Amino acid sequence: MNLEKLSDKELMHLMENGEKEKAFNVLYNRYYSDLYRFLYYKLDNTIDSEDLTQETFIRLFMDHTKFRHENNASFKTWLYHVAINIRIDYYRKEGSLRGLLVELMGAHELTPQKITEKREKETFFIDCCEKLRKLDAQSYDLLSLIYFGGYSYQQVSDEMRMPMGTVKINIYRAKSNLKKLFLKHNKNFSLGD
Repeated sequence: MNLEKLSDKELMHLMENGEKEKAFNVLYNRYYSDLYRFLYYKLDNTIDSEDLTQETFIRLFMDHTKFRHENNASFKTWLYHVAINIRIDYYRKEGSLRGLLVELMGAHELTPQKITEKREKETFFIDCCEKLRKLDAQSYDLLSLIYFGGYSYQQVSDEMRMPMGTVKINIYRAKSNLKKLFLKHNKNFSLGD
């Protein structure tokens, strides 16, 4: 059997039914370059991008049973969500270590104001990610693809097999729900509608 010709979902089915390593290798070869570029675009760092790409594929290998075959979302969308969550965890860890690194590296050109501003942005980013995770799965998927994945509305429509009008309405609703979550904690919040 030529595994290269199988669909992603067929390969995931094989992973669950005894051909785990062979099917995984095909998926790895199929998506490694795209996933690396996606992470590099967001991180702008070769070493971290390689590490997070590898971590994404390790999670695929270990947690492949979490992929839901019956969902309309594609395997690629699911894989990118795994990468997005790994990147969020990376930012969370980076934020906690950043102060120590700045101190150890003797960042004399950084002013206390610049460090404070950077930490506030990182804290806000992490808060956004945590609030995103509280949304329903479809809202999370849509906003993650747009804001973390850099997808256009058309790409989201194609990837999720959803009409463009439905994508726009669902993104509007998802942003409204996200805004409500933020307003519970911060009355001055604006999502830039």
